[in-house]
Amino acid sequence: MPYDFGAEVAERLPLLKRYARSLGATECDADDLVQDCVERALSRSGQFEAGTNLDAWIITILRSVFMNGKRHEKVANNYAKNRKHMVEQATAPSQLHYLELKETLRACQRLSRDHQTAIVSLALRQETHKEVAKSMGTSTATAKTRLFRARAHLKELLAA
Repeated sequence: MPYDFGAEVAERLPLLKRYARSLGATECDADDLVQDCVERALSRSGQFEAGTNLDAWIITILRSVFMNGKRHEKVANNYAKNRKHMVEQATAPSQLHYLELKETLRACQRLSRDHQTAIVSLALRQETHKEVAKSMGTSTATAKTRLFRARAHLKELLAA
């Protein structure tokens, strides 16, 4: 009679469910954990050596799935906490910021077409120098030079 790995794993479902519950998982989370464990075990059945302890092998998989989930949960919680903190620190733009932005936009309109393209592409769209050079039909060095000159001219216009 051929070895049926899937049937062997299926026999261990009650063991897996008990172990998942002992890890503190809710009923629903335990079911999800067991399902993820069985999926991983079946997809890696070639790694199991026949004649060794299947219980230990599959419990190790379940524990790994559980620990990985906890790590991902911790990272997600830290991200959410940091994101919330960043939003709390953000302030609405003041009238002064609005006027400075309006003045900067007016000054940009007074730049040459090449300088406007360089500033918009590199500073606002955050394209690479290589991408800008390709779209402008110039070398990367020329694109960098245009950006440098555009920024310098913009500073002069704003200072005046």
